[in-house]
Amino acid sequence: MQKTMVYGKEYHTVIDIQRQHIKNNTKKLQNTSILEDTTTNKRHNKIKRLFLTMGKGLQQHIVRAIVTVFFIIYTVALSAQNNQYRMDDGLFKLYEKAYKERKTLAGKILADTIIERAKAIGDRNGEITAMTILLLYNYYQEDNMPAVEREAKKLMDKATAYEKWTYYYFAAANLTNYYIREKRYLEAYTIALEQRKIAEKNNHLIGIRDSYYSLATIQQYRGEYARAIDNYREYIKYSKDHNIPSNFTDTYANICNCLRKTQSFRETLQEVKEAWAECKSDYNRFDIKLQECYALFMLGRYDDFRKEYNYLKQHEAYDRDLHGDVKEAVETFKKMLDGKDQEVLETIKRLKEESELEGYRLAVAYYKYKGDYAKAVKNQWMLIDVYGDYAGELVQNDDRIVKNMSNIQQHEREVQQMDYQNTQLAMANAQLSLNKSTLELNKSQDNAQLAQLQADRNKLNYQNQQLESQRLQNKLEQENKTRQAEAEQYRLKKEGMALCLTFVVLIAISFTLYAIIRWRHGRQLKQGIRKLRESISLLNTAKLRASESELTKTRFIQNMSHEIRTPLNAIVGFSNVLVTMGNELSEAESQELTQYITTNSELLTTLVNDILDLTNLQSGNFVMTKEIVKVNELCRETMETVRHRLAGGVTLTFETELNEDFEAVTDRKRVQQVLINLLTNAEKNTEKGSIILSCKKIENTDMISFTVTDTGIGIPVERMDEIFQRYKKLDDKKQGSGLGLDICRTIAKKLNGEINIDRQYTNGARFYFNIPYNA
Repeated sequence: MQKTMVYGKEYHTVIDIQRQHIKNNTKKLQNTSILEDTTTNKRHNKIKRLFLTMGKGLQQHIVRAIVTVFFIIYTVALSAQNNQYRMDDGLFKLYEKAYKERKTLAGKILADTIIERAKAIGDRNGEITAMTILLLYNYYQEDNMPAVEREAKKLMDKATAYEKWTYYYFAAANLTNYYIREKRYLEAYTIALEQRKIAEKNNHLIGIRDSYYSLATIQQYRGEYARAIDNYREYIKYSKDHNIPSNFTDTYANICNCLRKTQSFRETLQEVKEAWAECKSDYNRFDIKLQECYALFMLGRYDDFRKEYNYLKQHEAYDRDLHGDVKEAVETFKKMLDGKDQEVLETIKRLKEESELEGYRLAVAYYKYKGDYAKAVKNQWMLIDVYGDYAGELVQNDDRIVKNMSNIQQHEREVQQMDYQNTQLAMANAQLSLNKSTLELNKSQDNAQLAQLQADRNKLNYQNQQLESQRLQNKLEQENKTRQAEAEQYRLKKEGMALCLTFVVLIAISFTLYAIIRWRHGRQLKQGIRKLRESISLLNTAKLRASESELTKTRFIQNMSHEIRTPLNAIVGFSNVLVTMGNELSEAESQELTQYITTNSELLTTLVNDILDLTNLQSGNFVMTKEIVKVNELCRETMETVRHRLAGGVTLTFETELNEDFEAVTDRKRVQQVLINLLTNAEKNTEKGSIILSCKKIENTDMISFTVTDTGIGIPVERMDEIFQRYKKLDDKKQGSGLGLDICRTIAKKLNGEINIDRQYTNGARFYFNIPYNA
């Protein structure tokens, strides 16, 4: 017997929950039982695992709500704190003892005693409350269906007579639960319909509403998922239409389970959206999120699955509180994404032995994820076969129940016929007695005629016996013919119904198979078209990239030819002047020509170095050598390296917020290369004003920031994103390869730093270069 969790505690029966409800006044009460099927036949074990597969997915949402006590929340306010049933105090003490012993014979005896004493003093509350003990005693016994039916009917009749509907629904709920436990779903369905009829008669809104939930639960156990979904939704709609406060999270979870069993995963995601607004606790949110993860994976949305799965794993309550086949499936999906194939296959093998449905579902998902569609389809067919076995077992079970009900009706008809025959014989005997009395009277009046009358009477008696014998024989033959005709009619009707049902099932299976094959072919066609379009798109992209690469290569060669030829021509030209006219030039003119040669040599050297650095970056030979560097000293050395390139009227200054002994672990050469490039660019574009190199530590980080600020021509906002692109130059007329800033950004990334332009500065240009100062 499974225990029910309410208000964070364990309860065995409705009475336990009723006690707690009186203390809390606001919670919905539930009574549950585990459905068990113990058979030794191999075929029955297979169906048993199927039921357990369905039950396992329902444990968190349905099993705990199988026998909901629909109307406890309307219990009248009680006058005594301890005696909440408003029964005699002396009887209440006996009731408490009886309730503790409700599973034993001692509890039953005490309950009988309470009933007798309650009747004696006219205590209806005590009488009907004690009757619940008798029902519970028989409920806990094994193979005790007749007794449970008898006690439940007594309690329902008594509750109807006393108009105590709480006890009526308690009896009906336990009887329904017992029917479901024995897989007698048709009887359970009948009881649920009767509950609704009573609730509608009494205009009991909560009773009518909860009857939808009870019917949906039975239909879900029977595998009638579409009808179960309709009743669950009607339960939600009825609650909202009549403003009945409810927490619909479990109801939405049950709908998601039904959709999962029918593989309607897109509809599952829609239900998750509606359920999310109803979640009142983390447990509810995790429960709904599990359904979403399951659907996302089965739809092939693996990135979305990872996102939602990571959301669940961020909370400890996920691993602590959630259990069941949906969670195990989600964890198995994560293993698929992590490449743990061996663990996944072992889980699938185990589940196929324990619960075939979930095992084949996971197998379909696994082979679909791996791209092995042949095995995925094979396991899908196996899944359909298992559903077919379950449907066949259900039909056989229903047929057995209907046959039993028909046998009972036939037995009652035979009893009625025997009563009619006995009545006819009694009438005949009465007539014979009357004749006898008349003859005796004539004998006393006329002794002479007595002998003749006696002879006549004997003759008449003989004739009457002959007639009666013939009549009885004719009647017996007629009844035999009638019974044979009825039996033949019943047999033909049964066979006709079986044929019709078989025909309907075959049509349904054929239609399902046709829909699946058509859907699969359509999906394969769509996938082929999509892959073809992707291939065409990739080819077009590759063609465009090749064209762009060829154009870039041509431009690079043209640019490099110009950039190399310009300084080279200057070096050669000025060198010839010095050689041919050296004696005719003044000292100042010689120094000026020498400076031109030196400047163009440096430009040529810088250009060659940029090309070499680009080559090393593309080949992967660009190596970083880290060492301890004094930051301020490095900055000053860099400034002196480029100071001779300053235009007249431009100042170059250094500002620092770091201590003179501040050190960083980095690549001295590459940092200096970036700073030289930034300072050189500033000098090219600044004809007056100032250039400032500054250095500071970024607060709350392990980073230092170098900033180069100038008052030059600046960079248009719309072109700020271009300057770091390879071969891009703002002014094609100025010297440069267009590689410097691209190389600087690569160096920054390899140093785990960044380089960019300050978009807020408008008096020129400001670049910042941030790198970590710890290795």
